Amino acid sequence: METSTTKPHAVLVPWPEKGHVNPVMRLAELLHLRGFHITFVHTAFNYNRLIRSNGPDSVKGLPGFRFETIPDGTPPPSNPDATQDVPLYDNYLTDGTLDTPVDWVTGMGNISLKDLPSFFRTTNPNDIMFHFMNAEVEDCLKARALIFNSFEELEQEALQAVVSKFNFPDIYSIGPLSLLQQKHVPKSLSE
Repeated sequence: METSTTKPHAVLVPWPEKGHVNPVMRLAELLHLRGFHITFVHTAFNYNRLIRSNGPDSVKGLPGFRFETIPDGTPPPSNPDATQDVPLYDNYLTDGTLDTPVDWVTGMGNISLKDLPSFFRTTNPNDIMFHFMNAEVEDCLKARALIFNSFEELEQEALQAVVSKFNFPDIYSIGPLSLLQQKHVPKSLSE
């Protein structure tokens, strides 16, 4: 019987905002150090911004670590170094709406709308981002395991609620990724 010496392959596709791209990059670096082949997928906008900011060598990758791009479907901004446009609804930013308590998020108590990502703040029941994220969550529940950028001591109640509500035992909290990166990733990789 043949045994396979093929490395596991992880394809990482972060939400295209800095608060998501950076932690997923940290995870990619950590997995690579543990023997995974990595494909890190950027939107075309973020990929080009990374090249302008850090130079073309920043996306050369390493053996077993490569970068790919996908179109993001947004028109190019007038300033290529700007953050992509995310529409805001100014009224609710100042009228107290963001202080509305939220009691429907599994495992999260004592939170308000301002604590949630912006796509939850829509007043349009047909909002494309709300439905997209709902579909993504449903797809995540089809996975064999889930990885959270957290640590159990911090969010034990929320993690346990996900296990209980969705009967999903294979949940791994592996954060905070920034501390793991500092401890395990050589400086030459993380720069």
